[in-house]
Amino acid sequence: MRTIPWCSCKYPYEIRRYVGLPLGNDVAHAFATKLQYGEGQPPELARIALEYEVRTDRPYLLQFLREMLDDGDIEPSPLLRTLAALPLKLVVTTNYDRLLERALELSQTPFETLVQPAEGFEDTPETRERLESLEQYSGTIVYKIHGTFGNHLAGRGKDYDEDPRSRIIITEDDYIDFLTVHEKDSVKIGVPNLIRKSITPSTLLFLGYSLQDWDFRTIYRGLVERLNKHQARKSFAIQHNPPEYWGVYWEKKGIEIYSMDVYDFAEELGHRYRKKYGEDEPDGRRDQ
Repeated sequence: MRTIPWCSCKYPYEIRRYVGLPLGNDVAHAFATKLQYGEGQPPELARIALEYEVRTDRPYLLQFLREMLDDGDIEPSPLLRTLAALPLKLVVTTNYDRLLERALELSQTPFETLVQPAEGFEDTPETRERLESLEQYSGTIVYKIHGTFGNHLAGRGKDYDEDPRSRIIITEDDYIDFLTVHEKDSVKIGVPNLIRKSITPSTLLFLGYSLQDWDFRTIYRGLVERLNKHQARKSFAIQHNPPEYWGVYWEKKGIEIYSMDVYDFAEELGHRYRKKYGEDEPDGRRDQ
């Protein structure tokens, strides 16, 4: 059995003095300020990002996100450093930044990055060849399901920003596009088979998500919930003090939520792993 972490890891953690990138709610408030909203809670991020795009345009939206989520002076969080040191075959992330990739580089973990376009991959011989090669890859695959603002594809020198519109999933329309194409393989490739084949036999571990957010609900419905109920394994989520009704909601969908700070969890996870396997990665453990 394999455990695949799904990571949205940007929480500031005052006790350890770690301050990461802005959270989704912070970005939504920034959009609200730009749009001159009054006092009060702004609409959720996907909705207000759509409004900002309509009132300006796509390039302005992406520029604003880039400026808010600039990771140039940010170090990977303790959680990312812990994950990077573990022998994981697949990590799925909704983050646009390259902090996870940086953590993997620091831990000298071999990895390849696969970025999901909202409208699907172009079905070309080159795309098929790369996806087939990743199926045989023995390192960690970082699947950026909502796109990326990283400048280069790790180890390949390929520019991520050839078509910025296709590389970022942020507005409600982007999420709808993703749900529309994720199973299509006739004209474009939705979610690649190598990702599906990794997810189906695995226990999923969700870290750092607010379980009521659009991004979490969309990726779960698009990739997991549509599996045959006899195929899908029980999944787990770490979330600090989740609303009770969301716990009930997700339990019915096969996700058990543990109320715990993600950094406390990461610290304990790293401690237990080192205690069981030692400081060095044991041979043959990558698929566990």
